[in-house]
Amino acid sequence: MKEEKPNYGLYHKNLMIYLSILGILGIIICIFGFFMNNILKFIVIIVGVTIAIIFLWPALGLITVNLTVNNDRYQAYQIIENLRNNEPKLLDVGCGTGRAAISIAKNLKNGGIVCGIDIFNEHIISNNSIHTIQKNAKIENVDNKTEFKYGSALDIPYNNNEFDLVNTSFVLHEFSEKENALNEIKRVLKQNGIFCLTEFNRFSFQSILINGIFSLVFKDKKYWNNVLINNGFKEIEMLNKGPFIRYFAKK
Repeated sequence: MKEEKPNYGLYHKNLMIYLSILGILGIIICIFGFFMNNILKFIVIIVGVTIAIIFLWPALGLITVNLTVNNDRYQAYQIIENLRNNEPKLLDVGCGTGRAAISIAKNLKNGGIVCGIDIFNEHIISNNSIHTIQKNAKIENVDNKTEFKYGSALDIPYNNNEFDLVNTSFVLHEFSEKENALNEIKRVLKQNGIFCLTEFNRFSFQSILINGIFSLVFKDKKYWNNVLINNGFKEIEMLNKGPFIRYFAKK
């Protein structure tokens, strides 16, 4: 019998398809321009090349990310080694299909539990549902030390001072109300609990290579450092991880 594998879905599947279509359209326009004989030839070629670069570049970046992403990318050991509690309680905000949360749970060797919340939006990750993440946890043999619920960073369905660590991976940039989200994260963190924040770094070469012009959507290291300081976090440690940055900060 074939072993069942977890289904972690594709990041921004629909966006990847739309960008690819537009990029290919740019190539078609460029090719069409080569067959023109008047002055419009150069304008059409330039327009086609511009469209292809703007849209096909990030489409190829998304395809590359989806082909290469794996649990090790989240380096769960870095998160766990920051904890003092032998049986920690952790929360992954925006857990999606469980890639990060399940990776962390698999690396908990001495007990503990990993909880995850998400609005389970399939526009961001394909097959993103609470059924999918619960099934993935069972396949990965961590269903006994994981718990998943519907929930948002703006309204976390847990009590005050409940978690040793809260993790967000490529989530916080999507909130305009970052202060409200961070207040909720601080609320559920224990005193001196750790907040782990991971985001793309706008000005890194690898981020530009992956996202193209859409790298401008993301913020730089200084921005996220100031967000943490301005919202009362302390003892902030930054790790530069190529296309993205990871912060560890205490409540």
